[in-house]
Amino acid sequence: MRFDIKFPARTYKVQGVDKTYWTTHGTLWVDEKTRKMTIQLDSLPLYKEFTGKMWVFEPDINSPANKFGDGATYDGLPDEPQF
Repeated sequence: MRFDIKFPARTYKVQGVDKTYWTTHGTLWVDEKTRKMTIQLDSLPLYKEFTGKMWVFEPDINSPANKFGDGATYDGLPDEPQF
């Protein structure tokens, strides 16, 4: 099982309702047979409010994947320059 490791970076309002903007900083993997957990941290929040505490969520299949560790992969540079 895979879970996202997130931090509440800021709050904002949408039509008068307070919302939280969560930044993704890694992945928690849980082996379903042994229940052992592995954490992969891709980054750490550099906010003065960061106390070392982060939150774990099931991945939201409806949210777009970003290119910085939330599902995208890096395959390296192309063999030939693209002009």
